Amino acid sequence: MSFFTDAPFLGHFLWWFVATALYYGLGVTTTGATVRIDESYNAIRNGANAVSGCVLLTMYSIILLFGSCLRDKSNRKQFLQRVLMVKQQNQIIREKSRNERMQRHFLENILPANVVEKLQRRQLRKQRGLRMTLKKSFKSSISQRHFGVGMLYADLVGFTSFCKQVDPFSVMVFLNDLFEVFDGLCDDFNVYKVETVGDCYVATVGVVTGEQHFMAVDAPTPNSPQPLLDSMANAKDLVSFAKAMVRGSRQVKKPVLDTPALLRVGLHTGSCISGIIGTRNFKFSLLGDDVTIAAAMEKTGVPDCIHASEDIVKLVPEERWEKCKVHEAAVQSVRSFLLSV
Repeated sequence: MSFFTDAPFLGHFLWWFVATALYYGLGVTTTGATVRIDESYNAIRNGANAVSGCVLLTMYSIILLFGSCLRDKSNRKQFLQRVLMVKQQNQIIREKSRNERMQRHFLENILPANVVEKLQRRQLRKQRGLRMTLKKSFKSSISQRHFGVGMLYADLVGFTSFCKQVDPFSVMVFLNDLFEVFDGLCDDFNVYKVETVGDCYVATVGVVTGEQHFMAVDAPTPNSPQPLLDSMANAKDLVSFAKAMVRGSRQVKKPVLDTPALLRVGLHTGSCISGIIGTRNFKFSLLGDDVTIAAAMEKTGVPDCIHASEDIVKLVPEERWEKCKVHEAAVQSVRSFLLSV
């Protein structure tokens, strides 16, 4: 009976041992009693029945024990296979999670974290068959209008002539060493690096880092888009970062020429629109009139100095600014100032 209850082999063996002991014990007692009471014929018949029953019980028990052993062995094998399968599934889940974290880390080095999250949500919607009805709605959900943003453009002085004198590989190594210095300063001053174009380094405070004030691109412009104190904090961080950039560039020597790298740095503050352009090789970009003014500050700057607009100077008046002439930017005339480092 224990065989059909799916008991383990040890249980079968114990039941077999108990049953055998009881059977033999009771059989001997019964045979003896029969000999005292009945005739000799009955005693011989009872003895023969006991012996034949004992043989059949032994054979049947051996068969049950053998089957129980095989089934127990099969159950153990299945159990080990399930354990191995669960272990492999857990390992696959861990590897998948690790790959997803690595992919997200790489994406966040290219795009802001909020943009990466929106792109992942869009990809999840596509996998579930929920396609966006209009591509414009997706672009507008990622694009944002920012206020009180400090913008920085910086490039190397004499980079074109330098490239003519040095092989391209050495130029690339030099730029990598220089930009690594700048990248290492970003976290110290709440600066977000937007991009590098050749020898031009573009960074902001107030778009992804710093004090952020943003809204949807299709929302009406508020009368007071950002508090003055927050714009001042962003501008101070940007000026401090620009000064650290100029000092850091002097520590990096140009190959072959063995002269320090000199920068032209342009600063401006204002509003801009951020977003991604295209569907392949996503690029996070800033657009707007104030972005154009910041680029103009860099182009008309002085080597090894910081060229800033009057809007920056008003927010950071404690620096030793030197007034410059009025520059004609692409959109308006801008009074600018120089800061020697």
